[in-house]
Amino acid sequence: MIDFTTCPRNKFKAYGGANGNKINVTYQGESYMLKFPPQASRNKAMSYANSCISEYISCQILKSMGFDVQETLLGTYTTENGKIHTVVACKDFTSREKRLIEFAELKNTCVDSLQNGYGTELTNIIDAMEEQDLISTEKIKKYFWEMFIIDALLGNFDRHNGNWGILVDEVNEKAELAPIYDCGSCLYPQILPSDMEEIIANTSEIDKRIFVYPTSTIKYDDKKISYFDFISAHKFKDCTTTLIEIAPKINMSKIHKIIDETPFITDIQKKFYKVMIEARKARIIDFSLEKVK
Repeated sequence: MIDFTTCPRNKFKAYGGANGNKINVTYQGESYMLKFPPQASRNKAMSYANSCISEYISCQILKSMGFDVQETLLGTYTTENGKIHTVVACKDFTSREKRLIEFAELKNTCVDSLQNGYGTELTNIIDAMEEQDLISTEKIKKYFWEMFIIDALLGNFDRHNGNWGILVDEVNEKAELAPIYDCGSCLYPQILPSDMEEIIANTSEIDKRIFVYPTSTIKYDDKKISYFDFISAHKFKDCTTTLIEIAPKINMSKIHKIIDETPFITDIQKKFYKVMIEARKARIIDFSLEKVK
């Protein structure tokens, strides 16, 4: 277990975002954002107890699939009141030369856009990707649809224009896609371990968490996208092409190993993550792929 409590803290670096407290620490000579579990908006008595676990597991899965993803570490941090928190350390991929431009900021530079930067209508997002000129349209579209298929597999309910983007070097006038980051809303972070066993024992409960929720934050025709309905409909060629490319990269043996080796979590949590990822793969990814064939 990594105890980040005594790591040097950089009080001159702070982070935005609504999901939980964040501080910057130095661990083994590298800069990390330390994320604490946020409080749930619906039930103030609980927290997103599993959000740090979700972030860690999701990033490890993406890494196993060969994607450029933010490096994450699990550990603990003891606050001044003596409370021990499970935290996830997310390696800072920015530097003095490279700063992050969130897609929401980039979208705001598209003066012909019909929505502001945080507008999530799919057609408007696609228009902005085509209008911006920092990254080639082909590259940024591929990156977007890869995230979309991955989020469908892992059940991400909060991928919006503020948590993906581009790294820019203004001095040398260079730009590159940022690693995939902010995956704490994957894998049902609000479900308590005490409820997980009941869910995976009931097929209808599993089905609800695949076909009904979570949905994507991205909208199509002003309605939040159902991952299953959208991907299996094959209305967008780029989405289908990406599905075909990504599906063979999903190795359930590797995913099981990642989950089994994750610290802090109980056997029922491990079983829950395995069951839900397998179900989402079979009923969304594999089903949609079979329709193409």
